[in-house]
Amino acid sequence: MPARAKTRAKAPAKKPVKKTAPKASKATPVAADVSTTDPVNLSTELSEVNKELMATEKELRRLLAGVKALNSGKTGRTRKTKDPNHPKRSRSAYIIFCNENRSSVQTSNPDLGAKDITRKLATMWKALPDKKRVPYDKKAAADKVRYETEMAAYKPS
Repeated sequence: MPARAKTRAKAPAKKPVKKTAPKASKATPVAADVSTTDPVNLSTELSEVNKELMATEKELRRLLAGVKALNSGKTGRTRKTKDPNHPKRSRSAYIIFCNENRSSVQTSNPDLGAKDITRKLATMWKALPDKKRVPYDKKAAADKVRYETEMAAYKPS
């Protein structure tokens, strides 16, 4: 095969740039003040401004500490107190399975933490066939009946 010659597209011609002097800008009030003061007085004026800023910062910190002290108490939305006579909710089949098998998983894996034990129990529950889940489903149904009867007899205090 013959080698192809590489061709480049020509770039468009550049337009000449007009050189113009920058427009004269008006001095800001601060810049005007600085330009009229002599350097000796400028230093003392800056130190006075700095002192004023530090005093206002100190005052702001004091006010902020007071606001934090006011907000440190429990304000806003408060939780209702829990009734100690309220019946406990019914447990699901999975929770019953976990409660029954947690100790055996802990003894077989003493190096695992609580989070890892829960993960292991979850994988065991997922792998459990439906036929072996039936006893846990029956216990959960019985616990649901217990909860409903206790709620029927419960009177909030």
